[in-house]
Amino acid sequence: MTLVVGIDLGTTYSVRMLVCCNMYVTFTDSERLIGDSAKNPAAINLNNTVFDVKRLIVRKLDDSTVQFDVKHYPFKVINRNGKPIIQIQY
Repeated sequence: MTLVVGIDLGTTYSVRMLVCCNMYVTFTDSERLIGDSAKNPAAINLNNTVFDVKRLIVRKLDDSTVQFDVKHYPFKVINRNGKPIIQIQY
């Protein structure tokens, strides 16, 4: 689960917003589901459900941590110029 905090510093008032959501995206034949709504269908649509992608950001595909994670992901991760790219069907 990811926690996001947004802060708007205005001239008269300041506002804080807190968003907490699961980091899942599921692609079906007809729609894209994000967050909590994507987590339940993930069990029947593993190949087209993406999660934990922040672990891949700024890393190379040959990084040992990335290689370990890729072995355990149900979705496909391909190599594009040394970078890990997630491949799904949508």
